[in-house]
Amino acid sequence: MLFYIPAVLLHNVLFDIGFYDGVIEYGGKIIATYGIVDYLKNIVLAIFFCGKEPILGAMWFVYALFMAHCGFSIISWGLRLFIKDDVRYEWVRCFILFLLCVFALQLKHIWGIYIPRFNASLYAIWLLYLGYKMRSRFNMQFKNVWLLVISLIIVYCATIEGERGLDNTADAVLFTVVTLAATYVTCYVARILDKRWIGKAIAYCGKNSFYIMALHLLSFKLGTLLLSLFGIERSLAVEAAPADGSFLLFCFYLFIGVGFPLLFIYCFRKVKGELINLRQYI
Repeated sequence: MLFYIPAVLLHNVLFDIGFYDGVIEYGGKIIATYGIVDYLKNIVLAIFFCGKEPILGAMWFVYALFMAHCGFSIISWGLRLFIKDDVRYEWVRCFILFLLCVFALQLKHIWGIYIPRFNASLYAIWLLYLGYKMRSRFNMQFKNVWLLVISLIIVYCATIEGERGLDNTADAVLFTVVTLAATYVTCYVARILDKRWIGKAIAYCGKNSFYIMALHLLSFKLGTLLLSLFGIERSLAVEAAPADGSFLLFCFYLFIGVGFPLLFIYCFRKVKGELINLRQYI
């Protein structure tokens, strides 16, 4: 809310300075300036997990992940009230969470019903459970080269036809297998990089990933403004980074999209710390 409500309140300002454009689709919709009623409506929507402010477009993931964590906790707590046997409890929980994943994917691809963030939160619960079982229950160390090769083949076969989104298949089994394979590859590489400087840098980004997610779209626009000072003109109102296929621009937007949020939160914490220290002497 600390990011979303200010973004909603600044909606018209973002239009005025060119960060938004009334002819560009954001999330498949054309947007316009807000009146008083629109401001109130969108603040309420943001509070109830339905915010759609373009400058914070990536924050849908935070909404979905928060609901998934709540759902996972509530389902686990509810089942434990009725099932005391640990083995039976785990089997029933596994079945119910997988069933929710099947239902969410079928809801979108078979019945054509897609509720933004709600569908994603249902299969995200299943993904949370899979990660929990891989690490905590089976204590996987991600050191097996053969499992790595098999996982790479699975991921390759799943993506050979082009880009794949998180929920671009109605097949819950395929969804599960590919997710496990991709997770194994990611964790195997992460284990190798763990003690190296690049691993520490990635870990630092990971610890501050919420702020990168919240501010990277704003960072792209600031980067576009910076480029304009050097005569490189790109659209300021587009939602994604306007690299236009240029590798150098891709690197530039990658750097500023990660670097500015990290700089922002570092400065914020420093100022906050100084104010706290100052208060002790007042």
